[in-house]
Amino acid sequence: MSLNLSGPTRPVGMVVALGEETQAILTSLLARTRGHLGRFPFWRGPIARREVALVQCGPGLDRAREAAQLLIERQNPRIMLSVGMCGGLVPGQQVGDILVASKILTGGEPFEADPRVLAVTQRVSVEFHDMGRTPEKGSSIKGYRCSEAVLVSRDQVLTTAARKKAEAASSGADAVDMESSAVVGVAEEAGIPWCVVRVISDTVHEDLPLDFNRFMDASGQPQRIKIFIKSLFNPRLMIRLMAMEKTTRDIGRVLVRFLELLLPEMVRES
Repeated sequence: MSLNLSGPTRPVGMVVALGEETQAILTSLLARTRGHLGRFPFWRGPIARREVALVQCGPGLDRAREAAQLLIERQNPRIMLSVGMCGGLVPGQQVGDILVASKILTGGEPFEADPRVLAVTQRVSVEFHDMGRTPEKGSSIKGYRCSEAVLVSRDQVLTTAARKKAEAASSGADAVDMESSAVVGVAEEAGIPWCVVRVISDTVHEDLPLDFNRFMDASGQPQRIKIFIKSLFNPRLMIRLMAMEKTTRDIGRVLVRFLELLLPEMVRES
């Protein structure tokens, strides 16, 4: 079962935050055109033969909301996806796990995923699990897992295990990101179906090597030069950052493999 979304020329709208997430997706976005939607970088092209309009908003709810509004106004997507990394909030999760949101917490009434979306992702997850039985050579991700989850969005990176555990206790969410509730809110207002696909980059028991909230530029992207300079005086930090960079590349490939399975099933060619 697909969503049977009408309009053969209407793309899948996709909102991502970070350059690392964008670069992973661009490896699969073929014959692309590049431009801007307002102040945000924008690409359009096919993934798995489905037309995708991709905007990179930078982290944070305000940027995500603005980017999603522009995407809807100027590209008229048939469905909106919020895609990227997230922090795990419950024990048992592993780095590289794919989470598909069944519910997005908002502080008010939560946003509930369309049952048709969840039915599609459930079917795709079976194939995804089977694909993971042959792990990618050299990858830190061993085996692919996908599950439904309750997500919450916050305006800061939760950099310590203590903060993640506190968030889990207060919200009851399974994972946290920085954009999805804003993207979904805009989609709901426009009457457009939505799907949130997130990959766990750090678990609930894990402290990040750095408080990344202190190293963001005006566009919300990491200030790489400042981070590098700081790591020069701390070899242990540099080792952890290098390991984190490799893991980010690995989970980016996992995310793309899932999207390549999901998009053809979610949007059947007209």
